[in-house]
Amino acid sequence: INSVASINFSSSSRTYNSIFCLLGLFIMAFGTGGIKPLVSPFGADQFDPDDEKNSSIYFEIFYWVISVGAVISTLITPIIRQTTCGSLGTENNCYFIAFLVPTIFMLVGLIIFISGNRCGYYKKIAPSGFNVIWESCKCIFFGIFRKVPEDAPKKQDLPDKHQDNYYWLYGAYGKVKEDWIIRDIKYLLKFIILLIPLPIFWAAFDQQTSRWTLQAVSMNGYILG
Repeated sequence: INSVASINFSSSSRTYNSIFCLLGLFIMAFGTGGIKPLVSPFGADQFDPDDEKNSSIYFEIFYWVISVGAVISTLITPIIRQTTCGSLGTENNCYFIAFLVPTIFMLVGLIIFISGNRCGYYKKIAPSGFNVIWESCKCIFFGIFRKVPEDAPKKQDLPDKHQDNYYWLYGAYGKVKEDWIIRDIKYLLKFIILLIPLPIFWAAFDQQTSRWTLQAVSMNGYILG
């Protein structure tokens, strides 16, 4: 979709570029958030719990390939972008091919993965327990909209580290599967506060090879001039 979004439509049809661009960004965000957290656990599931040697080798190769791939893409993509592709790009750039190349590699990787799955090469462990995300949402919801029940642990009876402003989470007491969920959600909410600045940081950090570079080459290079 990003390849289509980069096609040089006529000036009267720039809306199509914006629509495809936003759609592509949404799919990338959804796919990254849905796939990345599962890749490492899925890889670990392929080994027995006591097979530390092979699992260590796997993760060493796994992260090495990711790092090398990131470096190669950073170096090669600008070179590909500078090619010409006629009406699909501009006079000096062709973002269509720059996006198309990683798309092809992604499709090849997806085909290989699906083929391995169809051939039964992967060990798939069925999920157990309960849906932690759903229980976490329930805990926060009932904590906000439900009063702390009478049979809930009293604030003064909790360990000192639990006697804080998060006692309202015990409004979910009796509504969640396990009581430890309430305790862990308190830690989670404290941790989320630390993560609030991260979207701002990554929004700027990810522009170091795009907007910041384009801005730098257009400046005269003098600090005081």
